[in-house]
Amino acid sequence: MVEQISDVSNGKAAMSVQRHIVAVSTVRDQQALNGR
Repeated sequence: MVEQISDVSNGKAAMSVQRHIVAVSTVRDQQALNGR
């Protein structure tokens, strides 16, 4: 049970980190387009 719960929390953390990376890369792309 404990291992399953930790797997779920780790999965959520990985997803949130992935979303953060996507958001940062999107902002950088928009800034690059605006820079042109």
